[in-house]
Amino acid sequence: DAEDPAPHPRPAGGWRLAAELQQARDSLHDVAFAPHVHGLWLASCGDDRLVRVYEAPDVMRLSEWLASAEFEASGETKARAAEAPGQRGAAPQCLAWNPSHVEPMALALGLADGSVHLWGVSERAGSWARLLVLEPRPPGRPCLAPYPLAHSDCVRGLSWAPDVGRSHHLLATASRDRSVKLWKLRVAAAEPEASREGGAAGGASDPRWSGECSAELAHEAQVWRVEWNACGSMLAVAVDEGRVHVYSRDEAGDWQREPGAG
Repeated sequence: DAEDPAPHPRPAGGWRLAAELQQARDSLHDVAFAPHVHGLWLASCGDDRLVRVYEAPDVMRLSEWLASAEFEASGETKARAAEAPGQRGAAPQCLAWNPSHVEPMALALGLADGSVHLWGVSERAGSWARLLVLEPRPPGRPCLAPYPLAHSDCVRGLSWAPDVGRSHHLLATASRDRSVKLWKLRVAAAEPEASREGGAAGGASDPRWSGECSAELAHEAQVWRVEWNACGSMLAVAVDEGRVHVYSRDEAGDWQREPGAG
């Protein structure tokens, strides 16, 4: 009889598999750790249209992860599914955590239909609720009128600018529609919880949150990824034509591509 092959020796100081999370029922598109101030949290999204949030309560026992939350990225509910049988919400393609150290946990999600969704933890209930939806933009319709629309094709990547004391959040989204959009996201002062009971997962968006498309950066090819520098003053863009474009603001406050970058 043939002997079992000897296992490959693991080099000293090498990486090992600490845990395997198997809840997803289809391909996964993205995964990201939360800011360290919240502890050890992890979010994933994929083709089963679900976002899953995990927590490792003991950082010394990384084999033990708790499935903390699971929700439909597009906010699909059983009632909506009954109204349009066979038509499910779009699958999330990418996600990014709110980097704020003082606000509750929140995620931005880019979906295959071109929309962008914000989800966050309700301060009262402790469960995940939809905060804001930037609807997909029909082809040929501008971003800024009559109200902010996201993309006309799949959102490939998004990046939340570092929290450096702005009066608003700054989110960049990249799409197969050959554009990058920059969003100013604002949240108003807290209202009494009784006035916004509809914020449960899958329900209405939180009226305190608003989004404004502050810039649209057109490209000649689809855009795959966007990434901010440490202070959110420069944006790197990975384009399908094999180039990286770097943008910064000019004296007038407009976003311009840096000379010699891409």
